[in-house]
Amino acid sequence: MSDRCIPCEKSKNWIELDFRDENNQSYEGFDITIEDASGAIQTVNLISGINHIEDIASGPVKVTIDTQTLIDVVEDRDKRLDSETSPVPEFAKEALGGPEQNQSKKYLHATLGDLWSNNPDYQFLEEHNKGKLGNVTFVHNESYVIEVLDFTKQEIRFGVFFDGTGNNSFNADFGAICEDETSVPDEVQDICEELSEFSEKNRGSYDNSITNIGRLSEFYYSDEESVFSIYMEGVGTKAFEEDQRFPDMGLGVGDRGVIAISTKAIDDVLLELNKLGINIHLIKLVFDIFGFSRGAATARHFANEIHKKMGGLVYEKLQLNSSSKVSINFIGLYDTVAAIGCIKDLLDTTDENNHGINLYLPKDIANKVVHFTAHHECRDNFALNSVAPEHQEIALLGVHSDIGGGYKAPKDSVLIMKPYLRTISEEDWHATRHFNNRAVEKIEEMKQEFLPYVVSSSCFSQNNVVKTRLTNKHYRYRTTLSMTRDISPDLQLLSFNLMHKIATDNNVPFSTNTLIFEGRLAELYSFYEDSYNHSKNISGLSIIKEVPESLSSYVLKHYVHCSDHWALDSGMYTMKPKINKYGERERQIWAHKKQKGYPF
Repeated sequence: MSDRCIPCEKSKNWIELDFRDENNQSYEGFDITIEDASGAIQTVNLISGINHIEDIASGPVKVTIDTQTLIDVVEDRDKRLDSETSPVPEFAKEALGGPEQNQSKKYLHATLGDLWSNNPDYQFLEEHNKGKLGNVTFVHNESYVIEVLDFTKQEIRFGVFFDGTGNNSFNADFGAICEDETSVPDEVQDICEELSEFSEKNRGSYDNSITNIGRLSEFYYSDEESVFSIYMEGVGTKAFEEDQRFPDMGLGVGDRGVIAISTKAIDDVLLELNKLGINIHLIKLVFDIFGFSRGAATARHFANEIHKKMGGLVYEKLQLNSSSKVSINFIGLYDTVAAIGCIKDLLDTTDENNHGINLYLPKDIANKVVHFTAHHECRDNFALNSVAPEHQEIALLGVHSDIGGGYKAPKDSVLIMKPYLRTISEEDWHATRHFNNRAVEKIEEMKQEFLPYVVSSSCFSQNNVVKTRLTNKHYRYRTTLSMTRDISPDLQLLSFNLMHKIATDNNVPFSTNTLIFEGRLAELYSFYEDSYNHSKNISGLSIIKEVPESLSSYVLKHYVHCSDHWALDSGMYTMKPKINKYGERERQIWAHKKQKGYPF
């Protein structure tokens, strides 16, 4: 018989393998490859505990596991606390192994490099090099307990904050500096003068205050060097530059539009990762995502680019693969208004067509999604893009920026009646009388509608009919009604505080918030917090129902702005209210539904 042949009886051996993690929990449910001294190969699907494998030739046995499978299953296990001693060596001593249960078990402490089928195509951790913990070898007729050294990918946490259209924290701060002419530093004097050149047209983001998105971005903090806050400037804005009113602000598209900002956020994440210099395969990425208005639409689109995994832009730009660990912990939204317009729909921003922007959030997209909506908002161009019933949606008192933030001035002066216009001959006294009577009726109707907003009728304008001569024989009659109130901007702080609380309760690494409310705002916030605590998992939650009428009435008069009005902007009523078939101001709400072209 050739010395290369192995007698049959020499293959009637066995080996026992029990793979365990650092907490002495058994591995199971994946394949291992056994190659004996004869070159015979067996594939065995691991069961929990001892795996008894027969038909093994005498001599050394090679045990390997698919590299990526091994990395994934070990990475999914909890790491033993550094203060604890491994229980596996003692476990190996307690029970006997072998076919007759009469043989001592051998304990091995293995790295991934001792077991994987081949080296990964990237530099792995040195602590997992082959032989790092000692020689790991197997022979026939032995029972082994193998403790596999833990591998935990380093968690890198990103908070990404998408501000609303026309909102920019840098410009808001800078605008406030330039506004106080007595204290403008010399080094920014020139920039303030440049800013004043377009202030007459519209200072936009320079006139706004910081939003709740800006505030939250400053609270996203940890002592760990692996936590990053990325603030994304609002649609149409750029730090220290003039706002792009069209098409960016107007339609939500362009170089400073929704998709462009979402893409830039991915680039900013990549930039921070490159600074760390860590191999992308050795980390797991966790995102917390926040957005207001079109920034909330951007946040939802960005979240979908993560959720699409290999089909999304995040995986593509970060060069991730199917084994990469990327998750979304929390999505916090303030009053989503996509309002996207393009040539296909004749620049209509009032419809539900969003032109390549994916707003649908699947149930499993994040550990928690919460959406604050503005109960008093009703502008035609500010239709709400809902996330209910798949996710929690909470209606709060206020209009759009009472919820998302950005209000600064204590004065709220708006044109609440659409101008009533007529051209009348000076000789047509009948038409003149009819106009005056109808004007009085319209004014009284509007006063009644807005009476809940005012502390007294003195808030309404007087002398509302203006008569202008057009020709020798014709006059132009114009009737309007405005409402001027002293309104505190502090209502926005309640939704900031509530979002901070909910996010913190859901493991978002926000630093401590010490904001304290007083008076009626403290009373209102108490209702907000209590209602949420009793309804944490209810979608479509309307806290307004819990607020006493006397309190909501007071808040409406002193804190809720009137965002819809009839002032012309570039010849259009861009802030006009949506009027329903009954003649009432009412907000359009677009349903949360799947969008064509997306895989969910």
